[in-house]
Amino acid sequence: VVAKFLDRARRDAGLRGYVHEIIRQNGLDTRNQRSLAASLHGWVNGPDFPVKADPKGFESIVSPEELMIRYLNGSVAELAGLDCDDKALFMSAVYYHAGITSQVCLMDTDGDGSMDHAGTYAQIDGKWVFAETVVPGREFGWKPRSYGEDCIVS
Repeated sequence: VVAKFLDRARRDAGLRGYVHEIIRQNGLDTRNQRSLAASLHGWVNGPDFPVKADPKGFESIVSPEELMIRYLNGSVAELAGLDCDDKALFMSAVYYHAGITSQVCLMDTDGDGSMDHAGTYAQIDGKWVFAETVVPGREFGWKPRSYGEDCIVS
């Protein structure tokens, strides 16, 4: 499912246009990928995209395209859920359209052998840097403890 959403988001010209417009409006320097990635991470991990757990007993995934549309029309808060998998997919799609190689990773953060968290890595200067999207205030590069990961490069 994650790979399908990422593939569709990569081909979405509207999403690409919105990401480029956000970069332009905020005067972000596309030549400095670390600064660009950190700024985009701050936007996705900020108040415009509040974390909201999925309804109990129901796992929903919001596509990057739907999340961008809801951002543009001010209805992000109306989503039934907006959790780590939704925001990791969105972060990866935003990075892709900004020209930054990224990957979505499912993680085991409590050591029980099951994947219980999702996050995004951005490739900066040949190194993978984590972008946490659901823990408010965490800077670009902060990463929760991980006992195992399964990643999909976008």
